Amino acid sequence: MTEISLGPFALSVSPLLILISVIIGFIVTSIVAKKNKASSALLIILLVGLVFGRLVFVLRFFDNYDSFWHILDIRDRDIDFTAALIGFAAVLLLKLRQTQQRKTLLSGVLTMIGTYPVITLAIASGRSHTELPESSFMQLDGQQIKLTNISQHEPTVVNLWASGCQSCRLQTPLLEQAEQRYSDVTFMLLNQRESSETVQ
Repeated sequence: MTEISLGPFALSVSPLLILISVIIGFIVTSIVAKKNKASSALLIILLVGLVFGRLVFVLRFFDNYDSFWHILDIRDRDIDFTAALIGFAAVLLLKLRQTQQRKTLLSGVLTMIGTYPVITLAIASGRSHTELPESSFMQLDGQQIKLTNISQHEPTVVNLWASGCQSCRLQTPLLEQAEQRYSDVTFMLLNQRESSETVQ
């Protein structure tokens, strides 16, 4: 299970689990903190990590952004997770120098770090394997086709994309290279409800 559907919305599981871990971490920090301001300090640490991760991602792929407003458009959710972790760790170490907040900050951070893998393992153990849905999709030539008919029980990569998705533009050449390299893997690119003209 990589995403959860809520009506017309599809939420990726990984960011959702991270959000749950962060919320639980904040609850633990608030309980341990009592009267000090460790919760706000933890929020600042998280925000600095996210902003730094986004900044590094933008610098790495600066040529792919059309304007300054496109850089500020965070709907693509693209960040450099390694840079975000480095930024998070750097600010955390600075905050830990304040001895009155050390215990509360560590309790919240360790809760976040521990909660994510525990929930992930629980979800993974609850399912033996992932099966493709019995859904039909229209090809560019107008014919309907089922995912299960294409994959035929072979390893299959299903990529969901849209024309306005910046990360999709970065992924497509990599998927093309992978398709040429791994002949035993089926690659399927599914557009998310755009017209055939846009897809073409």
